Amino acid sequence: MTTLPSELVETIIYDAWHSEMPSSVRMSFMTSCSRVNQMWKAVYAPIASRDIYITNVAYIYYLCDIAQFQKSIIYHDFIPRLTLSITCFVDLRKNAQDRYAKEVSKILMQLPNYVGFKALFRDIRYISCEFIWSGSGQRPHLRVLHGLPIHVICRRYLSESHHAACRARMDVDISITNPDLSSSLYYDNQSEAFTHALNEVDITAYSFSPLLPHTQKIVSDALWFHQTWYKSELPGDLEFINWRLWMASKRPHPGAWVEPPSFDSSNIHWSRIKMAYGPVLSPEIRTAELIFIETIRRF
Repeated sequence: MTTLPSELVETIIYDAWHSEMPSSVRMSFMTSCSRVNQMWKAVYAPIASRDIYITNVAYIYYLCDIAQFQKSIIYHDFIPRLTLSITCFVDLRKNAQDRYAKEVSKILMQLPNYVGFKALFRDIRYISCEFIWSGSGQRPHLRVLHGLPIHVICRRYLSESHHAACRARMDVDISITNPDLSSSLYYDNQSEAFTHALNEVDITAYSFSPLLPHTQKIVSDALWFHQTWYKSELPGDLEFINWRLWMASKRPHPGAWVEPPSFDSSNIHWSRIKMAYGPVLSPEIRTAELIFIETIRRF
């Protein structure tokens, strides 16, 4: 079998890794690259470690295991040593069904603080959540958005310190592409168009506030919107994410900032962790997320 030059393999993997692929496709790509041959695995690992894409909550726990124990035969010590960016890409187009990615994006944007990420990933400036979909236009006030590509990027910056008065910067960029420059999209109340677009996929609550100052303009064939606001940092955690990240960093305990919830079997977050790490009790709970965990933990 003919072997491709390493430079070509690097280009293929880099371009594919940074493309707008649904999480299910990305998970298949991750497991496949390490199985082609040693060269593909060696090229893939630093690219995937430098720019991490989070596909579900369980994948964050997997990253913590890699960083804490440094025993991965694929990633070695690349995570967090090489990590420069962390992104959660959510494909909300009709056939993508990115439910797990959407769930983890909400958690990432609503975490009380980013103490865990800051402790483990020293070189990243922000966590980015990206969303892409086409407007449905199903309701009368949304018809102007029917079929139009909509792209949203939310960047939540890691704050410099953690105390009661600390606030984290949030940048939100939204673009709605419409080649028809005579469309009412460009002449009606533009802020309403953005609000309707976000309401359509239920990401308004944690992405932006229409009441705060913002910038909007027409760039080429797209309506573009930008807003910067600040989120108060509070002690606490969601889904044990800060706790797991901090434990993986092997730093002294930070106190209440990452204090985990009570290990109560009735706690929904703890129940989900038991599902991800405990035995599979029945076929009904073998979700795509758990199957992926079973696969990647072997590496």
